Amino acid sequence: MPELRRDPTTGRLTVIATERAARPEVFCLAKENFSSSPKDCPFCPGNEDMTPQEVFALRPPGRSPNDDGWQVRVIPNKFPAFTLKDLEGEGGWVKEGLHESSPAVGIHEVIINTPDHLRGLSLMEPSEIEMVLATYLVRLASLKAYPHLKSSIVIINHGQRAGASMEHPHSQLFSMANEIPLLKTEMATAKLYFEDKGRCIYCDIVQEEAQAKERVLLESDHFLSLLPFASRFPFEIWILPKRHSKDFESLTEEEKGDLAVLLKRVTYKIQVGLNDPSYNLYIHSDGFDDGAGCYYHWHIEMIPRLINLAGFEMGSGMMINIASPEKAVKILAPI
Repeated sequence: MPELRRDPTTGRLTVIATERAARPEVFCLAKENFSSSPKDCPFCPGNEDMTPQEVFALRPPGRSPNDDGWQVRVIPNKFPAFTLKDLEGEGGWVKEGLHESSPAVGIHEVIINTPDHLRGLSLMEPSEIEMVLATYLVRLASLKAYPHLKSSIVIINHGQRAGASMEHPHSQLFSMANEIPLLKTEMATAKLYFEDKGRCIYCDIVQEEAQAKERVLLESDHFLSLLPFASRFPFEIWILPKRHSKDFESLTEEEKGDLAVLLKRVTYKIQVGLNDPSYNLYIHSDGFDDGAGCYYHWHIEMIPRLINLAGFEMGSGMMINIASPEKAVKILAPI
């Protein structure tokens, strides 16, 4: 029987209707094919002159900037969604009748995760993933030097269905002068919960899910990976740190290594269990509001792109998830 579930971290409603997809193979889509090759890929080593000048890179000592030999490379996005061009102007919101608009002020960077054209997270060594995480930390910290920026988000779009325009594995970092609406909702919900219970809602989720084990995919020394109770999408996965912390930038060296191993294992399960689907991965973190330290809890969310949104989802704002997290975790867990 279909069931309506509420996400305790946002208040969003999801319809869990597993009868619409009784077989796991219904989620295994055909693989996508990109037309690019390493020869003409601007993200591949040797093609550094095809990209904007790098702003950061990890490469062995003695190598020059914008040369090959790098392990992780960061460049400005050639077609940015947010820029600093309007920063010197008047800025702010302009109202015309009922309509308001503002320059999209911010910084949009591309983090090239690896020199290898075809090695996503699931195929990378944990030590390589650790370098990517270290690069996130460096860039997030550096962008705090811009006093007008208020929020940041790191994302990975893997595959064409997830919105990736380049096959070469990469991440994107957005840092902007406005607040991220979904993050703002999460923080407001977490604050209300803390004011009522005196505890962090995400810490309580970690504790409850670890005890119940019904939706836990993987557990490590420092992290819990689970399929959330009110999953909006089939096989939606969250990774939550066990230690309470509001921002990703507080990641310790030990946690960074642990997270690298966990990310490889989670993405490998998705690759093997669901025929390497496209997915979106993003980090929800608050590195700007010191007052959120007692109630907010950073985390990673991962959405395999296995379905298309239809009229009900678009018209109601509610998702219909045809794979309950309890059933989905049993498909992925043995891998």
